[in-house]
Amino acid sequence: MTNVCFRYMAPELFFHQPYDGQRADLFSAGVVLFLMVAGHLPFSIADPKDQLYKLFISNSPSAFWEYHEKEIAKSDPNITISAEFKELITGLLAIDPEDRLTVDEIKKHPWMQGALASKEELKREFSQRSAIVQPIISQIVVNKQDLLRSVEPSLERFEQKASPVQVSKQVVSVVKPIVTIAPPVEKEKTIKITSLAQITSPGLPNISLN
Repeated sequence: MTNVCFRYMAPELFFHQPYDGQRADLFSAGVVLFLMVAGHLPFSIADPKDQLYKLFISNSPSAFWEYHEKEIAKSDPNITISAEFKELITGLLAIDPEDRLTVDEIKKHPWMQGALASKEELKREFSQRSAIVQPIISQIVVNKQDLLRSVEPSLERFEQKASPVQVSKQVVSVVKPIVTIAPPVEKEKTIKITSLAQITSPGLPNISLN
């Protein structure tokens, strides 16, 4: 699966080429604008190997728009893609950064000069979209809860196996004097542990568990 962030990246970023930050951001803005209008992304990734982006940057991108108009008609027949919108998107998602529209050109573009939605229309639109999105979000939450419930027993078993060993205080009190009076150990030697009390006794250098 393609990383989600790659779907919004300009091609020069994806290919680790030198880039102009503003032009790269305008490309990403074009992807977001397309998503807002069409309801889905224009392509998987801005790579000439991507089938849809290859169609988009070809000399005759009509097949690109025909595909998306069919997809839009399946989800919402009331949405129409105007010639002005196609022109704006073409100017934003050009593969060559020098061919992309500037901020001033975008502001003056005919599509940007169109009528704006009223507050009532925006409220109605967001209510409709919320009705679609909320069930999806709820299902995601349920899936995550189911996943956590399936993982919890395994975590509990792991915690039980990984719990520290409890050492009796009586055993430590009996064996500890033997350890504290042990002769000094040379630097190159290691001490092999013969009793659990040695682990709890401080000041033992170079302890080897082998």
